[in-house]
Amino acid sequence: MANDTMSEPNGASAPKRLAVIDIGSNSVRLVVVEVCPGADFRILDDERESTRLASSLSTTGKLSAKSIDATLEALRQFQRIAEGFQVHRLKAIATCAVREAKNGEHFCRRALQEIGLKIDVIDAVEEAQYAFLSVKKSFDISDTNIAIADIGGASTEIVLASAGHVEEIYGTALGAVRLTESYCSKPRLLDDGYKPLIKAIDRELKRCIGKLPFHPQVLYGSGGTLT
Repeated sequence: MANDTMSEPNGASAPKRLAVIDIGSNSVRLVVVEVCPGADFRILDDERESTRLASSLSTTGKLSAKSIDATLEALRQFQRIAEGFQVHRLKAIATCAVREAKNGEHFCRRALQEIGLKIDVIDAVEEAQYAFLSVKKSFDISDTNIAIADIGGASTEIVLASAGHVEEIYGTALGAVRLTESYCSKPRLLDDGYKPLIKAIDRELKRCIGKLPFHPQVLYGSGGTLT
């Protein structure tokens, strides 16, 4: 197996096994797929571990030592699983928590030194584009004005697309973990307890988006909070 490199299997028509690790702000996920030339892919394995990597980001600006250790252990386990499937390529990406954290580079160095896993930290635009491609593959959006909300632990990316093409991408700081830590100190919010949370969401949406270029006909959601 190669980490973020490709080695060709024997035979031009032989299926390829690929694996991707998504290091999110709330959970880490591994997906292993088999792809045949000229055909779709099939999922061989789908694993998820909740490590809450962004659990202290809103208060300290850093990833906590506990969440880093939990995430590294999940990465070790996922790498072993990928090796068991004899994948030809393994790619690991990280999103908002690692992107924003003051010690995000330190986390990536530890992953490389201790596990041998290179992590690519993607920006909000690339993250949103992946969400759009997922929706485009799963639904017919060729004649529709749509919005996509990709809700993560530390951020939410919003995509506006028309006739199957991206028109606008907005990155917001509206993550499920971030908002929970900032506004949900009690197990349940009742009556007026929701008001500060709703006002904060409204402020962030107005700051990031403003006036929409068009009114979406359909809203698609992605991310663990929605699914």
